[in-house]
Amino acid sequence: MFGKDTENPSLLVNFIKDVLHEDKCEYLFKIMYDSTALKDVRSQCGRTVARVVTKALKLIGVCREDPERKDLPIVAELATLIDETLHNLFEVMSKRTF
Repeated sequence: MFGKDTENPSLLVNFIKDVLHEDKCEYLFKIMYDSTALKDVRSQCGRTVARVVTKALKLIGVCREDPERKDLPIVAELATLIDETLHNLFEVMSKRTF
């Protein structure tokens, strides 16, 4: 169960921190729009990020409904990370010209 295992770090939280949050999604957009990578590569990258964001949002919802997990620090950390990441995604998208 998410949040109950305090010995092992969350792969989801680490992915969001390392890939999306640290650089405010700039590298993601560099891959998606400035890269010469094949369309299939960019498409798979976009789908992966979409799945991660969706999974995080669902997990936050499930944890907030569970009395045992709603106040765990990792749930609050994930909620903060995903909130900031979504703000960063939309901020970068609003500033870019496509």
